[in-house]
Amino acid sequence: MHRNNKKKLLPGLIILIAALAAVVVGAVAFEKIQKKAPPDAAAAETQHGQSDKDTALENIEDSEWDGDNTLYFGDKLFGYDHRIETWLFIGTDNSGDETAAGENYHGAMADFLMLMVVDHTDDTYGFLQIDRNTITEVSMTSWDGETTDYRDMQICTAHWYGGNPEESAENTVDSVLTLLGDLDHIDGYYVLNMSELDKLNSAVGGVDVTIPLDMTAVDPSFTDGATVHLTDELAEKFIRARMALEDDANEHRMERQRIYLNAFFKEAVNKVKESPNFANELWDTLQSTAVTDMSGNGFSRIAETFRKDESKGILHFEGEAKIGENLLEDGEKHEEFYPSTDSMIETMTELFSLVPINEADDEVDLEEADLEDPDE
Repeated sequence: MHRNNKKKLLPGLIILIAALAAVVVGAVAFEKIQKKAPPDAAAAETQHGQSDKDTALENIEDSEWDGDNTLYFGDKLFGYDHRIETWLFIGTDNSGDETAAGENYHGAMADFLMLMVVDHTDDTYGFLQIDRNTITEVSMTSWDGETTDYRDMQICTAHWYGGNPEESAENTVDSVLTLLGDLDHIDGYYVLNMSELDKLNSAVGGVDVTIPLDMTAVDPSFTDGATVHLTDELAEKFIRARMALEDDANEHRMERQRIYLNAFFKEAVNKVKESPNFANELWDTLQSTAVTDMSGNGFSRIAETFRKDESKGILHFEGEAKIGENLLEDGEKHEEFYPSTDSMIETMTELFSLVPINEADDEVDLEEADLEDPDE
């Protein structure tokens, strides 16, 4: 279980793709940022010692609310009493060098981020697709575990930091927790390089998709409105293509990711129904390249969720995408995404069954959350 340690981080605590040009630039920026001298430790501790959520919680007299089951968006607090389980899936690009050790280690950017939210109270599940360009607080943790700074950056960059793939994954988890209203924890992460997509696609025998726009510049078969069976090679082209398209905005690539994933999940459910061992076989296929703190049992439980629970689909935040300031300090301007607070509240309410906490009269009628370990 991953807890949000943002409020407790001290220096020394260890904490799915852009175009090739952007990747190279990003890697250069990474090196520049890591070489910066760390800020004053006391100032960093003061700045991050107490969040806005902490301040708001001080006004809640009901002792039931200790922050574990509360989320904070804008100036509003929300609670949830459903038994929730969450899994973060991360697809990385090739911008780093994750085979190196020590100070030569460079994490790759997170090209794809999706949080699976399982509601065991309602027997439902849903997915939150997170725009890789979403601006949120990122902990800049060096290869030796020292947190040199906290900055508002694209969330994909969180996977740059740390001294090994596990630390990069943990750092990404922390940024996701911060983004999602200071969510208390995520139950597990699963990281796979996007180059392994062919193995996922092959496991379900490929998928059928409808091409949402003219993509013949990527592949002659990708005509607008055509139904195409995606082989392993075509799947990667469909999901990852950007620069060959006239409009290469990340939102269009995210739309194609949703189209593919909806088709993939449909085939995966069929595979689970046909073979109880499907999940274990897929786990074994990917085990040598995946980075995860999940167990094979957890993977099987997710597959069982696909089979028996009701899906809420793949949700995402609405907001504003723009070419922003030079946050990476690399002399280039990159796309930034700022989610709407209202959209975040609406989406997270759908996934977590949030209830507003009335700060005016402190009258909250929620049952105590059942957060027992699903394995028990």
